Amino acid sequence: MPVTASGHARDAFGVSPGQVGEPRDVVPAAFVHFGFDHLNANSVPLLVLGFLAAISGVRRFLAVVLVIVLVGGLGVWLTALAHSTTGGASGVVFGLFGYPLVCGFVDRRAGDIVIGVLVAVVYGSLL
Repeated sequence: MPVTASGHARDAFGVSPGQVGEPRDVVPAAFVHFGFDHLNANSVPLLVLGFLAAISGVRRFLAVVLVIVLVGGLGVWLTALAHSTTGGASGVVFGLFGYPLVCGFVDRRAGDIVIGVLVAVVYGSLL
């Protein structure tokens, strides 16, 4: 059993699927991690992919992350297994993984396409 500093007190901030009051926890759930291993696994990809997404501007980056958090969190709330609790930045990591892939081909700029391909090569094992 992993050791936690909070004694699992933060588990209440995760998303429990299908429960009526749980959509309010969608945003906090993206920032709550269930142990240091979980936090460590998300940290490096979040920093690298977040930096790449922020190159296009802070306002756009914040909008992208907000959309990822809301869509991903509501997706978990709608589709996750009953009696489970989901939290962490993994959804944001996957969203930021997909962002440069899609952005390069939508914007049709060579530099963005190269970044998208590099992200796919380096982080493709996430899939």
